[in-house]
Amino acid sequence: MVVNTTVLRTFVDTAAPPNVRFYRLRELPADSIWLSQAKGSPSGPAPLTLNSPPGMRLEVQSSTNLHNWTARATVTNATGMMAWDETVSANSSYRFYRLRAVP
Repeated sequence: MVVNTTVLRTFVDTAAPPNVRFYRLRELPADSIWLSQAKGSPSGPAPLTLNSPPGMRLEVQSSTNLHNWTARATVTNATGMMAWDETVSANSSYRFYRLRAVP
């Protein structure tokens, strides 16, 4: 079981054989920022969900090699959770994303 501070959620790992995988969970600090992947259409990339405290300004950065990062957008996450999507050409390489809090 995964226990959120307000919601009880069940976690099921359907790919794990019995008694093989172990997980460690920890609660993130209230001012944490993170990305999660929203469900997208089968024909295109899935948008990202930006998570942060409400009202925080965030810079979305991307990289193709995890070494050189490029700013893609600066947004204000008014509600604490927002979808963000980048138009990527069909022949583009894989991209990695990260968030940075900005003043």
